[in-house]
Amino acid sequence: MPAKIGRIVSGTAAAAGVSAHLEYRRINRPVVNDPRVADVVIEAAGRLLGEENVDTETRTLGGEDMSVYLDRVPGCFFFVGSAPEGPHRPHHSPEFAIDERALVVGTTLLEAAARDVAAAAFERA
Repeated sequence: MPAKIGRIVSGTAAAAGVSAHLEYRRINRPVVNDPRVADVVIEAAGRLLGEENVDTETRTLGGEDMSVYLDRVPGCFFFVGSAPEGPHRPHHSPEFAIDERALVVGTTLLEAAARDVAAAAFERA
């Protein structure tokens, strides 16, 4: 990917009659959930929301600072679905609006999963 981006930058610059230099730095690592924690979150979500409302198939290549945390402690990055009815407004858009019911879902799921992870750790000790 860096080589392809470099060719695009060089070609665009040459077409404009200028030169360009690209410095490509890999700063964030990919977000990779700990499988054990992910299983706990999936189970808690199914218990709280109904298994039919839990999607474990969708994958994303989104980069997040969460990767820094997950390098240090086991964890799980998950989505709760916060888009209101109507036109799609992506995250980080000035027009993004949250369906505030998602806040209750997210905090309840996070609390349940944290309790379950703590209980499992206590049982192993």
